[in-house]
Amino acid sequence: MTKAQESCFHCALPVPPGSHYSVVINGKEQPMCCPGCQAVAQAIVDNNLTDFYKYRTESSVTATNLVTNLNCRGVLLVALMINTRKLNRRH
Repeated sequence: MTKAQESCFHCALPVPPGSHYSVVINGKEQPMCCPGCQAVAQAIVDNNLTDFYKYRTESSVTATNLVTNLNCRGVLLVALMINTRKLNRRH
């Protein structure tokens, strides 16, 4: 029987095999999937905000969620930045 894959304590994504990211939260070492989740979770702990984990109702947003949700806005923003640079070069 194989060991069930762990989920990241911060974002709930699967923890990749061989990953060694973790943070001690409320006295217990919790697995993290990546250095980003590890850094955010450690900042939460360092600032005594661990109630965030106690009271949250869903997993934390991942970078992929942000890119997907902001994709249209992001495309518009990039287009605006490119046009602004072109205008600045003319003057």
